[in-house]
Amino acid sequence: MRYLRRWRGTSRSDRRAAARADTVSADARALQKKLKAEAEAQKGRSRETAAAVEHLTGQLAELAEICRRLERRAHGLEQVIVRNRRDADRLSEFRRRVNDGSIARHVADAIAAAPLFDDPAPMLAIDGLFPDAVYDIFVAAIPPVDAFSVKDRHKADFRARKPQAIVPDLADAAWSFLDEDLIPRTIVPAIARRFAPFAERYYAELFGPDMGTRVAALPLEATDARLMLRRPGYHLDPHLDPKRVLMTGLVYFARPGDSDAHGTTFYRVSGPVTRDHASTYYPAAAGHQCELVRAVPFRRNSALVFLNSVAHGADIPATEPKDLERYALQFYVGPPVGALRELVRALPEPVQRTWAQLLAAKS
Repeated sequence: MRYLRRWRGTSRSDRRAAARADTVSADARALQKKLKAEAEAQKGRSRETAAAVEHLTGQLAELAEICRRLERRAHGLEQVIVRNRRDADRLSEFRRRVNDGSIARHVADAIAAAPLFDDPAPMLAIDGLFPDAVYDIFVAAIPPVDAFSVKDRHKADFRARKPQAIVPDLADAAWSFLDEDLIPRTIVPAIARRFAPFAERYYAELFGPDMGTRVAALPLEATDARLMLRRPGYHLDPHLDPKRVLMTGLVYFARPGDSDAHGTTFYRVSGPVTRDHASTYYPAAAGHQCELVRAVPFRRNSALVFLNSVAHGADIPATEPKDLERYALQFYVGPPVGALRELVRALPEPVQRTWAQLLAAKS
């Protein structure tokens, strides 16, 4: 009996121990589950923290960039103020010459007196395009680099109607006058008179005699005027400008100390050229040979106008000093795009396809 009582006591003790073990095991599982949940919550909080840190880092980078832009803008405004004060007398002189018409008269006379070459295509070479004092004003009015639209490290363009930054008053007055007044009202009529003997023949070759006569009767206007900044490493293969263009004008703005190297090169193209599209045409890409015929120097106060039947190019070797810069104004002259488009739509469908880019253009 004693052993039985001992066994029963032991059994009860074992049961109690087992119950305690079960309780401890359940508590352990609960604790493990709680710790696991806490670990998952911690991971979630860590992810949220990391995302918040990344978001704040991005915001800080944006704010830093905004601050840099504001600093550049503030610096640019300071420079504009400095240049406005420095150029006040030049601006008054420029406005006086614009108002008395002396600039326009000089430019018209210079174009009328310029020699006209015909090799490799009709080309007008103009020296002394502006009065010397006015030319110096234009050079002083070259806009800050920030006002140029940068294409790459070799080239940038300034358009008077779409400056990329605030420009000094003299720059605004000078380049707006060129773009909105002098080119359309004086230069285009003057060069149209000089190239009149070639225009109808050019259009007859492009469209045929009947349509060529109709296109030649359209008025002429200047488009896409831009001051080009070119640096070492710039290269432009021999090309013809878009087919809608009758003439291309280039005005060189060499600054004091600039050499006359790296102007514009002209080429004779082998074989007949058939332009199967309306955009810029590269003869070499179509299998033609391009023979260098003429290299026009980058000379102060000079300009070129040439019929859009000649391949031309430009090059500034990368070996030149890094601070070398070339400034030249380019503009196109041709019929109003809308009027030309309407005439092209009257052409047979196969011919229209060669003008697809013009027909698809929005303006």
